[in-house]
Amino acid sequence: MKKKFSFLLFIVLLNNLFGQESNYAKITYKAVYNEPSEVSESLKKLRTENQQYVKDFLESFKKIEFKLLYTKNESLFEVVEDIESTDDMHRKIAIIQISENKIRYVNNLTKQKMVQLEFMGNKFNVPQKFENYNWEITKDTTTINGLMCYKATTTKQIAGIGEFTGKNLLVTAWFTPSIPVSFGPNGFDGLPGLILSVSYGSIQLNASDINLDYKTSKKIEKPKGGIDIKDDKEMTEIMFKKYKELNSEKN
Repeated sequence: MKKKFSFLLFIVLLNNLFGQESNYAKITYKAVYNEPSEVSESLKKLRTENQQYVKDFLESFKKIEFKLLYTKNESLFEVVEDIESTDDMHRKIAIIQISENKIRYVNNLTKQKMVQLEFMGNKFNVPQKFENYNWEITKDTTTINGLMCYKATTTKQIAGIGEFTGKNLLVTAWFTPSIPVSFGPNGFDGLPGLILSVSYGSIQLNASDINLDYKTSKKIEKPKGGIDIKDDKEMTEIMFKKYKELNSEKN
């Protein structure tokens, strides 16, 4: 009887060792659209004439959710709803505007970052600089989801090519040292605490749910498949070239 009990205990321990769930955290973010104060009068008039369209777009914007999954050393950020699974054009446009329909992967051990995006029916893998942002941490504080957060600012460069020059966007993030990981939503990271809110341009992403004990048997993995691209500049060149080809075909 004693030997049988010892054997059963061994099996339980073995199952716990090899079948245990990964120690994950899952943060859900929701988007907010903040209209810039410097909107032109012509654009304001156009939006007034198309009030229902604008209303539908903003409603779709608010319903879109993103998830950040992370362990101690890896993270994956993506939209919860697959863009191809919805027929709502407002939602599709909003998803693209917020995240450019990208899956973002980070590995702190290998110092690796990449995004995978779909464009014209193809998937592309684009490596990113590991230390992407030069943050300036301020003394300003606020409370988000009951957690003390500190304000940090930086700039994000928008890619440009040819006659289309890039520009810098001001980025404002609120991070909490109470969760001491360097991850954040939509590629914004590198702070001494999890980013719970970030705004850039007219877009703001806010953590709506924080689950620091998320149970799953899956592993965070670098997105597979796709065409490997050297950097964002090459990806921008591919996109502009395709747009020009489409315009030529129409004319």
